[in-house]
Amino acid sequence: MKHSTIIWISVLIVFFACSKKEENEPFSPTSSIPKISLEKLTPTTVRQFESLTFHIKFTDGDGDIGNQDADVQALEILDTRDDILHSFHIPPQSPVKGIAITGVLVVELENLILLDQDNASEKAVFEIRLKDNKQNWSNTVESSPVSIVK
Repeated sequence: MKHSTIIWISVLIVFFACSKKEENEPFSPTSSIPKISLEKLTPTTVRQFESLTFHIKFTDGDGDIGNQDADVQALEILDTRDDILHSFHIPPQSPVKGIAITGVLVVELENLILLDQDNASEKAVFEIRLKDNKQNWSNTVESSPVSIVK
C-alpha cells in the first residue's frame, strides 16, 4: 500500500508540474511592423539655429530596422508648422535579421529656425515615424510643443 501511494503521489506531482498554466504562457510575438514612442525630447526651448535631440524608442519583431546603404532614409521627422520633412539614415540595429529587437535611436535635428523672422518665438510640434526594410511604416508619434526663440 505504501509503495502504491508513493507512485500515485509521484504521478500527481509530475502531472501538475507539466500542466500548462495560462499565466505562464509567453507573451504574444512582437509584430514585424515597427512600433515607436518618444522617450525624451531636449531641450523644450531652443534658440534659433540650435539643435533638438530626440530619443526614440523602437520595437520590431523581425529586426529589420536600419540599412547599410547611407542613401536609404528610414526615419522621418515632420515639423508641422509648415510640413517641413527631415529624413534620416538609420544604420542596422541588429546584426541578425529575423529576431525581435528593441532599442533607442538618438537623433539630432539641427539648425531650427523661426519661419517668420518677425516673430520673437514660435511653437513647433514634430511628428515622427520609422520605416523598416520591408517598407512597413511604424505608428506616428507626436512631440509636445517646443519653443523656438530668437
